Amino acid sequence: MMQGTFKKYPEKYLKLRTMFNKHKAQRLFGMSILFFVLLNYPLLRVFGHQGTIMGIPTLYVSIFAIWAAIIGWTIWIIERK
Repeated sequence: MMQGTFKKYPEKYLKLRTMFNKHKAQRLFGMSILFFVLLNYPLLRVFGHQGTIMGIPTLYVSIFAIWAAIIGWTIWIIERK
């Protein structure tokens, strides 16, 4: 049924699809800039002190947490309808 509708009004569906893809691309670009800043040396140095969390240095915990957030947020943006 959708195929027939698409054949009748292809420009309408392509315009909507492009609009959503632009929005996702903008979010992904903004997210990549944010995480580039978060993984930059001056901010990571804040966690580079001698403290530990459950025996793991805070620098490693912070890098892993930022990395996990990158993956989770990317999945959330891409899978969102």
